[in-house]
Amino acid sequence: MNGCNVAHHARHAAFELAGRACQTCGIRGTLHTHVDAGGSVRALCSDCHHTAHRDPAGMLWNDAAEMAAYWEPYWAELERD
Repeated sequence: MNGCNVAHHARHAAFELAGRACQTCGIRGTLHTHVDAGGSVRALCSDCHHTAHRDPAGMLWNDAAEMAAYWEPYWAELERD
């Protein structure tokens, strides 16, 4: 299976698993797939998808893994305190 088909099947599976509702707020409507830093795929509405790409400082990130890597030293410092 090529990468495009894998992505299509992952999207479809996420929508079906979510019952065609946003997995964060439960609203039904147009959904987007969101892949988090751990590689999990979730079905989110537009508002929740936009929020998922914002970090604690309100900065917008396209890549969840890049955002997680940026904030990891900060979270590690908080855990030490």
